[in-house]
Amino acid sequence: MTEDVVQWDIAVVASTPYSGGAEKYIARMGQALSRRGVAIGLLGEVHPWMSEAALPFRPISLGPKWSLKTVPVQVLRLPFEMAALRRGLVGIEARVFNCHFKREQIGFTRELAKRGKVYWTEHGVFPSGAFGRLIAPLYRRSAKRASAILCVSEVVRADIERVVRGACPVLTVNTGIQARSAQSREAALKQLGLEKRGFDAPTCAFVGRMTVDKRPGLAVEAALAAKFNIIVAGGGPELVRLRQKFGDDPRVALLGEIPNADVVFDAADVHLFTSTGRGEGFPTVILEAAREGLPTVGACGTGFEDMVSAAGGQVAPPQVSDLAASIIEVYHNESLVEKARGFAGQHTEEAWAASYIAALGLSNSVGSEEKLGKLDA
Repeated sequence: MTEDVVQWDIAVVASTPYSGGAEKYIARMGQALSRRGVAIGLLGEVHPWMSEAALPFRPISLGPKWSLKTVPVQVLRLPFEMAALRRGLVGIEARVFNCHFKREQIGFTRELAKRGKVYWTEHGVFPSGAFGRLIAPLYRRSAKRASAILCVSEVVRADIERVVRGACPVLTVNTGIQARSAQSREAALKQLGLEKRGFDAPTCAFVGRMTVDKRPGLAVEAALAAKFNIIVAGGGPELVRLRQKFGDDPRVALLGEIPNADVVFDAADVHLFTSTGRGEGFPTVILEAAREGLPTVGACGTGFEDMVSAAGGQVAPPQVSDLAASIIEVYHNESLVEKARGFAGQHTEEAWAASYIAALGLSNSVGSEEKLGKLDA
């Protein structure tokens, strides 16, 4: 008896133990394309896809993402991971393979290109330092077999073009977000368990990974200097330090990782983006805040100053006093609320999905409903 073949328009190839911005992007992208009738599935393990997206996947257990520490061992493991990929591909046909991380791009593209067109998606600028120098020749050589590299912003595109040196086309696909109905501030505070903490006063929001480069501590200090409350959502190594320093301050709510950060924006007035810009590809949080009418106060030097300004926000030097002054200024400028919403309205999920489909060389008529159920290994 012949085994049934599952036919996907797009097979996303990605495996990572994390649930950060790139992983959430992959899940949102899958949902956005699926809503447009694209038959899409995942080969690998991406937790937001597997737990939240309700889309088909075939889990492939691989090692950690490549880094300077892991890449020597990972290169030795690559034949075993290639064997796991081939097993995962049994019974699956795809028109396009969409690779999202360096191991999948460098290690798997040659094999995948025998089965269909291969496109890469880049979520951030190319790694710097010794790791970047180590993998750049391998990346450039593998890129010759890719049909194109899709980048989440112009900042990323410019950097990737520098690395590949014309090995393949490098495109920008601007990110969009799905429309949603905001809830009242009262309801949001109740959902967050903050209804009795006095957070109905002017409040800032900070959403993101708690890492040194995101500078969450700077955001908290700036909010407090402006005499605002602040709600902080996200997990990561800096969360412990923040709890040690601000855990007893009634004006600071440190929520940790939460399943849906949109509610934080419903409960706030101003969004803070204090990242150094290192490793940033496209800060979707600025869009998500703008959708709820929150202007962003951002730190200079991120590479996204124009985006902050276009979203109704203001850029300031990364000093507590400068950021605090900007928080107060944007809070008292009511016209920025509509400017923020207008910016978000220009970055819809529909436009993002259409651009993604076009960049992958697929028409809007793609999509098949046959055999779209979840696959088991």
